[in-house]
Amino acid sequence: MTEHKTDCLQALFSAAQDVQRTFPEFSFFVNDDHMFVEALKHGYLEAAKWIKQNRKNATTMVPLPGAFPTICANGHLDVIQWLYQVNLQPQDMLTLWEGVNKANQKGHQHVVQWLKQTHPEVEFFP
Repeated sequence: MTEHKTDCLQALFSAAQDVQRTFPEFSFFVNDDHMFVEALKHGYLEAAKWIKQNRKNATTMVPLPGAFPTICANGHLDVIQWLYQVNLQPQDMLTLWEGVNKANQKGHQHVVQWLKQTHPEVEFFP
């Protein structure tokens, strides 16, 4: 099932690139950064990896600070762990705190515990 989702997303991203080439005036609606962040927020890790590997500006992709709390709120621990692996983790404490808080509010204790273990130097909440 995951492979099918990834194949569908790859087709969608390729179609978006065709739209960018054909109608450059609409390219601000569809870009690699936006697709990358949306894939991460929705837990489509394989699609995000594919975008990072295959898109022309993939090396500069950094999730927007607002995306990390959403990823945490959605409970996508696999995505969070991958972001840390490829050095795309949050760069500021506020984003990290917000991510932990959102995960806690949504009941994703696996995310809360992993982030607490990863950042023992940070006091989040009791």
